[in-house]
Amino acid sequence: MSLGAIEALKRADRLDEVVVGGHDGNADALQALLAGELDYTTFQDGETIGRGGIETAVKILEGQEVPKLVPVPLVVIDNED
Repeated sequence: MSLGAIEALKRADRLDEVVVGGHDGNADALQALLAGELDYTTFQDGETIGRGGIETAVKILEGQEVPKLVPVPLVVIDNED
């Protein structure tokens, strides 16, 4: 969605007026970051998310109580990185 916002802002000649951020850290987002069009994105650590999901599932299967929310820290990537 952030890449679509960038395109709309570029067409309106207003990209320099808005801070645009995203949440994926995919290759297209990183290219937009390097081009100076995207101000920041986040990296979703699939390995940590998967490991946490499996560990939580095992606890449930063992009858243990688990929290309703298991947060996974995100890594912010910006123009300085």
